[in-house]
Amino acid sequence: MPDEDLDSLAKALIENRVGWRDPSLQSTLDTLRADRNFAALAALTEKCARFHPNVPKLRRLQAQALIETGQPATAVSVIESVKSHLTNDDSELPELQGLLGRAYKQMLIDSGSGQSAEQRDLLERAIAAYRIAYEVDSKRYWHGVNLLALGWRAQRQGLVRGNARQLTELAQQVITTAKTAAWDSLDPWALATVAEASIALRDPAATEDALREFLNANGLEAFHVGSLLRQLVQVWQLDGKEWLGALTALRAMHMRLPGVDATLMAASDVQQLMTAGAEAKVVYERILGPAKGLVPFEWIQLANTRATGVAAVRASDPYGRDSTIGTAFVMDGGSLLDQWDGHTLALTNFHVVNREGLSPGLPPESVELVFEAVDPARRHTIKQVLWESPEREFDCVILQLDPPPPTSGVAPLARNLPLKDAKPPVRVYIIGHPAGRPLEFSIHDNELLDHNHGLSEVTHLHYRAPTESGSSGSPVFKEGPWEAIAIHHAYTETRLNGETGGYQANEGIGLASIKARLTALAASLPTL
Repeated sequence: MPDEDLDSLAKALIENRVGWRDPSLQSTLDTLRADRNFAALAALTEKCARFHPNVPKLRRLQAQALIETGQPATAVSVIESVKSHLTNDDSELPELQGLLGRAYKQMLIDSGSGQSAEQRDLLERAIAAYRIAYEVDSKRYWHGVNLLALGWRAQRQGLVRGNARQLTELAQQVITTAKTAAWDSLDPWALATVAEASIALRDPAATEDALREFLNANGLEAFHVGSLLRQLVQVWQLDGKEWLGALTALRAMHMRLPGVDATLMAASDVQQLMTAGAEAKVVYERILGPAKGLVPFEWIQLANTRATGVAAVRASDPYGRDSTIGTAFVMDGGSLLDQWDGHTLALTNFHVVNREGLSPGLPPESVELVFEAVDPARRHTIKQVLWESPEREFDCVILQLDPPPPTSGVAPLARNLPLKDAKPPVRVYIIGHPAGRPLEFSIHDNELLDHNHGLSEVTHLHYRAPTESGSSGSPVFKEGPWEAIAIHHAYTETRLNGETGGYQANEGIGLASIKARLTALAASLPTL
């Protein structure tokens, strides 16, 4: 919903032209929550709460929006304030109590993986809040499974002892309630709860059975899978070979569903999946099966191998502040030019880095490259610029780095471009740092739309794979073998090959055409 519409609705409420129970307001609040538009929900509830500070549902929605927008401590204050005005039998109290546990849980997650006194306090507060919420109504299995997860964590950290039996009993109770709910509604959340609670029984096989039902549930969305994945990694802190197959299966499904939260595939996840072996493959296949038409485990492994060759291009900062301005990726120099054979080189856009620092790019001495999936602490500077071409041509710069970049993720150059009129349409994949965020995969809504190979000296490829500003310089990969076909550089609405009409597309420059230009200029380029 546009900001002006939210402002208009809030103003109408404030001026008593719209009452709190007005259907239009209720519908807007519920829609914003359902769409997970928590920034807009936070803005609207803040304005409404100034004149209706004691409406429980309004303040609950405000607290949830605050938590989801990174303000859990403020949410605690809101929750405690509204709770002080409620009676013990108020229907909003259990949900507010559970939300209080959610706020403390989020603060615990944000504090890292240590065991400081402050972290122990947050853990104890979260457990206490969820316990009260669950004891009020044990049918609210979502409070019970959070209590279970935090209890498991407290036990693993040695904060409580002798409660393994209690956790087992709680797990069985939660599973029974969630299964009943799943039978009645086929709700993916109930199935996710069964899978999660099964972990507390320390039975990977039972967990896999529950995950199979969850991953094949009707109406399953990326948000369902991402939420469960986040809970298992951040709260349960699952690790070790016994759980690797389950986590890999969730990540694989999450990557395949529309609306993927790419931040869940962080550089650390890439490192973990890079080490996954045959044992994880067997479990992965057993959990998922062929029903969803998923990709092979090797495809996921290969994707993560390629990710180790993708770097964040950062503006050098003497104060150590992170400011990622683009993306780069490595290739074997010999695949581009014979005289560069045996050297691993980095490519990015001219408008990201160029010799003169022409805006919006920066000069080589002002940037550094970091390969987050390999070593996020290691900085690579630019030793020399081997070749560059401005935006109006190839929009590319080829760099020699110091120290040399990792070779594990060298992207092989595709010998041929995919057919642009294939049925079904060919898909392309991009790995980069959109909007300067940590390493992310762009693998949805990613049809190859068109290219002008053979009709222009500079090959342009158009595709729908989502990108943002920091994606500039990202590698564009061919469907199947993860071979590099282009370097991403722009957004366009102009069709290729003389076709009329406009469309929305992202644009890359074909690497084969860059190689052809380099070959023509070989005599004037440096020999390494």
